[in-house]
Amino acid sequence: MSGPADVHAEPGAVRDPGAEFAPTLAERLDSYGARPFVEFERRWYTGDDLAAIARATEDALARAGVGPGEAVGVTVRNRVPHAAVVLGAVARRRPLVMINSYRSAGAIAREVAELGLAAIVAGERDWTAELRAACAAAGSAGVAAEIGRTVCARRGATATAAAPGPHIPSGGTTSPPQRVALGTAASGLHIPSGGTTGPPDPAVRDACVVGVPDLRLGQVPFAAVELRGGHTAPAPAELLALVREELPSHHIPVDVAVLPELPRNAAMKVRTDAVAALYGDRG
Repeated sequence: MSGPADVHAEPGAVRDPGAEFAPTLAERLDSYGARPFVEFERRWYTGDDLAAIARATEDALARAGVGPGEAVGVTVRNRVPHAAVVLGAVARRRPLVMINSYRSAGAIAREVAELGLAAIVAGERDWTAELRAACAAAGSAGVAAEIGRTVCARRGATATAAAPGPHIPSGGTTSPPQRVALGTAASGLHIPSGGTTGPPDPAVRDACVVGVPDLRLGQVPFAAVELRGGHTAPAPAELLALVREELPSHHIPVDVAVLPELPRNAAMKVRTDAVAALYGDRG
């Protein structure tokens, strides 16, 4: 998982934290070797295990014609291969864009097509027909995170570059991610601005989703939305259709209450208990 050699800046030069952090990270990761590094689902993975995954991914990217400094997107999941890919990229100072995987296949594909990156690294389960088509449209190569297998053909000439370091989406699961680099930070990361939630309809000012009891599943999501003044109330079915375009099926609320105002406490925070009670009132 070796990264670039350390760079000693000339006197008066602008300090680049990434040039100092990446070699240190690479050295620390390499030092684990055959020792346990991380435990996942009752199995310990060694430093060598993670290094092998990162190396296989980089080899697959090279075979697809992706250079070491070109931006790559990763569909983020809580899995060891994904962690290995991210750590390996940071150690190599490769620009990395985090793509929220907890959305519908269509939403992921639309973001990939818009990003136009040199390559996309995703788990086997995320390589849907939609994602493959989006990579083809954007000219992005595709690599399976688990085994470093090339999924999609070599990238085209439309892929774009980005600054080194991870680019982390902040748009949440109900709005498109916004990626605005804040400039050089101590960690060398580029963290975009933007809210964590976004209403799916211009008539919606705010929204709240809570878990409500369900005999079969235990709990299911239920939503309530607050209207903006002067807007016509959208039908719940219309709102659910918009959300369905962005979220996986198990995240879709079973129903939506459209309200002039969400119930709030004295601190103006939404009262989740009162929102959950709205679902009970409908029964």
